Amino acid sequence: MTKTQLIELNCKNNTVPLQIAYDTFGTKQNIPLVLIMGLGAQRIFWEDEFCQLIAEHGFWVIRFDNRDVGESTYIDDQFTPNLLQLIASGLLGAQIPIPYTLLDMANDVVCLMEYLNVPKAHIVGASMGGMIAQILAIEYPQKVLSLTSIMSSTGNKKLHKPNKDVVLKLLKPMPKKRDKGIASGIEFWRTLHGNFYTFDWLRTSKLINKAYDRGVSSQGVLRQFAAILAAKDRT
Repeated sequence: MTKTQLIELNCKNNTVPLQIAYDTFGTKQNIPLVLIMGLGAQRIFWEDEFCQLIAEHGFWVIRFDNRDVGESTYIDDQFTPNLLQLIASGLLGAQIPIPYTLLDMANDVVCLMEYLNVPKAHIVGASMGGMIAQILAIEYPQKVLSLTSIMSSTGNKKLHKPNKDVVLKLLKPMPKKRDKGIASGIEFWRTLHGNFYTFDWLRTSKLINKAYDRGVSSQGVLRQFAAILAAKDRT
């Protein structure tokens, strides 16, 4: 794994000045593969061992923190919708102002690829990252060798909705105290995990603790969620 790099995104598609933190696995001469994480999740949730395993199969693995998470820029100077506005948007289709779109986040990926001199790559996204990956395939097909969309959605309003308990936990305000925030994060991941496989509490706890040390923002999560709700159907 390379050391964390922090770069300024200055390409023509970028709408606001920001920095993106990234690191890589494997050698640059191999086929590039870009990993895009989901809502409020940092690049470390693509765990080191997982990334190294992919690299050993002949890929140059690139992972990064989306805007508003981890070590990348937080867009704190932009309007942030509150929970009531997000609920009204999600349930009633109300139009709310948003600080940026999923397309803007897809453009962040394109800018990062350009900075790394990667003309095209395999694009892998999880959850919100899958949505961003889909937009990349739609808007920049020439840059996509393949699309892998994990536990994601096209945004079609007729699709099955998430369990209400999951949504409520997702929208629950992040506790300000570290210990309570970490406990809340672990419980949320336990909910997403389901009951089929045994939940690895220790592994998840280490990840959540590491994420807190790198930086978290409840407002950033709301801004990302607003971008998801405002996105058009990608079917």
